[in-house]
Amino acid sequence: MGNAAYGAGLALLMAGGREDEAREWLDRAAGRWRESWEHAAPDAWGRPIGALKAELIAGRKPTVERVTKLVTNERDHVVGSR
Repeated sequence: MGNAAYGAGLALLMAGGREDEAREWLDRAAGRWRESWEHAAPDAWGRPIGALKAELIAGRKPTVERVTKLVTNERDHVVGSR
């Protein structure tokens, strides 16, 4: 669901004039990726990176800071440290 929501958000953003609707879809994508991350392997970073990208594109700086903290604090390593 995260990938589909992300694609919808990007398409709406690129179409122009539908930025609010695009942000809703990008937020939905980020939420799905964050929810499913706990079920991923410890070295699987696609979900938090996808969530971070979606939040950045949606212009959600406070959420980006929260996601960054989640990524660096909830795992015993950070992205790229292995």
